[in-house]
Amino acid sequence: MEWNYFFMLATVFIGFLIFGFSENVKGPAMPRIQADFELDAFQMGTLLSFNSLACAFIGICALFCALFSFFLYVYLHRQKEVI
Repeated sequence: MEWNYFFMLATVFIGFLIFGFSENVKGPAMPRIQADFELDAFQMGTLLSFNSLACAFIGICALFCALFSFFLYVYLHRQKEVI
């Protein structure tokens, strides 16, 4: 159980590290991307909104997986079939 907790904590930490890095890179890169692809403000806003929706979808999927694994653990623990 101790190693499982360590790996889950490390996964969450690394995920937040990658997310923070990508959010910090996005700020300085936005004008360059806009100039290179000749995008107007509406197109840039659309890309950012799709990025937000994708992040929200991943968050909902992660929450679903966490809840499912918790309920599965409780069910198996009650059945005395702990993995």
